[in-house]
Amino acid sequence: MKKVFLTIITLSMFLLVACSPDASLSRLDKPIGITVTKNVVSYESVANATSYILNISGTNVTTTQTSYTIEEEGTFNVRIKAVGSGYLDSLFSDQVTVTVGFLNTPSNIRVNDEGKILFDGDNRASHYIIRLNATDYSTLEYPNLKVNPGIHMIQVKAVSPTLVDSDFSEVKTINFGMLNYATNISITNGVLTYTKDARAYYHFININGTIYDTRTDIIPFFGVGEYVISIDSRRDGYIPSGYTTPLTFIITENDIIQTTHNFQYSLFSEFDLLLFNYGSKSLNGFELNRVSRDQKEVYETIDPENLYILENAIYLSSEYLKTLEERTKVVYYKLRTNLGEHFIAIEITTDQKPYVYSDKNVKTDYHNDVVFLFDVQGSEFVSISGDDITEADYIFKDGILTIKNEFIVKFFQENLDKDSIILTYRFKGTTVTNGKETPINYLGFISIKR
Repeated sequence: MKKVFLTIITLSMFLLVACSPDASLSRLDKPIGITVTKNVVSYESVANATSYILNISGTNVTTTQTSYTIEEEGTFNVRIKAVGSGYLDSLFSDQVTVTVGFLNTPSNIRVNDEGKILFDGDNRASHYIIRLNATDYSTLEYPNLKVNPGIHMIQVKAVSPTLVDSDFSEVKTINFGMLNYATNISITNGVLTYTKDARAYYHFININGTIYDTRTDIIPFFGVGEYVISIDSRRDGYIPSGYTTPLTFIITENDIIQTTHNFQYSLFSEFDLLLFNYGSKSLNGFELNRVSRDQKEVYETIDPENLYILENAIYLSSEYLKTLEERTKVVYYKLRTNLGEHFIAIEITTDQKPYVYSDKNVKTDYHNDVVFLFDVQGSEFVSISGDDITEADYIFKDGILTIKNEFIVKFFQENLDKDSIILTYRFKGTTVTNGKETPINYLGFISIKR
């Protein structure tokens, strides 16, 4: 009986061993050679493994490859084990820490006047790859990559040894060195005006078949007549824009004058404010309205008793201007006369120092002197300086500063890259503090636009 019992126990143990699934299986080696490149975790292949399980901060992912790309930004703890049919899974590898960051795609791609390619990058990047017309250039080798005149297709991507490179930016097509056409061509108050390409230094202007070079020629004043005009933008070293489509302008006696002005008036001044002077033209009717800044609302019509005409010029009385003390700092008006329409902004101040009460920023017509009107407030004029002006180039008398046209024309012909003449005026006076007079200098600025 004892022999039979031992036989049964031995047979049972044999059956248990024979039925266990892992008793005869080998365990795979755990992955080694783990490396991290930016957001890619790589490892050596394990013999007989058919897949790998990566535990990434507690989440398992399965792959058949010997690398895995983490697509999220952040810091992750990674362990890896090998899996194979007919083998026990390997043990997990030692843990590695992976920090993932993504560079931003460069934007605002542009080219400066010298042809250098510029863009807004990511300050974490070590360098950039500029794809210029399908050829790639590293900023490590080409830190000041420039383009020649012509049309170029540009893309940029940010690069880092530790962070994930950005994508290439969208293709930016840039027309470098080929100047743009002048736009908004018009004749206003007998003067040709247009919006130029900021890179253009001069223009060829075709007026009724005659070509005017703005470097050397004075554009004529446009009186009554018909004019066909086109403009070619120019700059040495750049490709000319070519002439614009010819435009026809017909000037008649009935064309009204349209202007915009920015005046200043101190409540300590005593003179009537000149709104506009029509010269030899006969002024015989007017209406002045106080309006909103956008001219869409009319607040009031100014009593005609506050205005008067003298020698074809219209003035606004000092008595009325002094009533504006309680108004906002800048008051807007629309002046309509039988000869023109004028939008006027008047800044009301309480300054007791010299100031320009006419426009401080004036556009030249290349034919007439430019005039600025001053209230000197008891001070003494000293000088005008800036942009190589000399005493021979201006006259100051009785509060009227006249900048001679000869100086203006010469300056703009010799300085093709400048659109304005900036001048500084100086006055001297005295101020009283605790009963004691102290000398004081007054400075201000005026400009003449091309």
